[in-house]
Amino acid sequence: MARPVTPARASLAAWFSASIIGCAALLGSTVSMPAHAGQVVVSHYAELMYGAPWAIALDQGYFKKRGVDVTALLSSDGGGTTIRNMMASDMPYTETALSAALAAIHDGLDLKIVDGAVNTAADLVWVVKPNSPLKNIHDLAGKKIAYTRASSTTQILGLAALQSAKVDPSKVTMLSLGTIGGGLTALDQGAVDAAPELEPTYSRNAAKYRVLFAVSDVMPPVTQHVGVVSEKFLKEHPDQVKALILARRDGVDFMKAHPDQAIAIVAKAYDMPPGPVALAFKRLMAANYWSEGKLDYSAMDRAVVGLHVAGVYPDAKVDWSKVVDESALPADLRTTK
Repeated sequence: MARPVTPARASLAAWFSASIIGCAALLGSTVSMPAHAGQVVVSHYAELMYGAPWAIALDQGYFKKRGVDVTALLSSDGGGTTIRNMMASDMPYTETALSAALAAIHDGLDLKIVDGAVNTAADLVWVVKPNSPLKNIHDLAGKKIAYTRASSTTQILGLAALQSAKVDPSKVTMLSLGTIGGGLTALDQGAVDAAPELEPTYSRNAAKYRVLFAVSDVMPPVTQHVGVVSEKFLKEHPDQVKALILARRDGVDFMKAHPDQAIAIVAKAYDMPPGPVALAFKRLMAANYWSEGKLDYSAMDRAVVGLHVAGVYPDAKVDWSKVVDESALPADLRTTK
């Protein structure tokens, strides 16, 4: 159904509280069992490219090397679902969207952001059919574009990209179509003029669609994913949190040093053909997509502005000293914030 660019500004607390009320039912539908010790929840794992370093770390035994028992990685649909699954786990650390972390902290959950994961939107593009008359983002005035769900990365960064390119968002009709696949189906049927794609879906469909604009080409870097942990777990098990961050960093380092082997590992873990994974991997490595753990506060600030403008976060600025704890980061990745 059609949604305005700026969603109804319902209480963020009401939104997240409603999500918590539905926790049991959603847990049952999202994962087959709650996460136990040895299992870490990673948003969109084995679906989108956020989780590649985790796949490498598991395959190469980096968790064991760093002294933490991780036997499996669990996926989730992202956002509040990831936070709920993490809170139900005996190892309450997760990699998830910055927006989900801030929403949960804003609504009183005792969580801290402890590391940076993805500080760019290099994986997000809007595509058109090859014969489309649209040439760039400025041609979208008066047109219809798809996004996935309210408060999603595609909605928030789609809106931010329009504003950054000085395209009046009120002149663009944005349609919520639930999934990336839903947007592409609507594009194929002529119901929208452009639809979003994230890696590796974009690389899988590279011959079928033409890129209208990449978010990273029209606006500065914005943080997408961060590592989040319960304050209780961080206080009681700081070494395990440090080990998780280090093992993921080992995964990023392996990807840089052994790209071909890393592509094969990720393709197997994701149950995807290696060709599209290789295209996505090489494109994102060139963009420094995966952070080793360092937090980019400027990119985080820009993300918050986008959340605020989209109407899904009450403030345009965050006091990071109240929501971030860098104590688990290696010394060389810490900042003065």
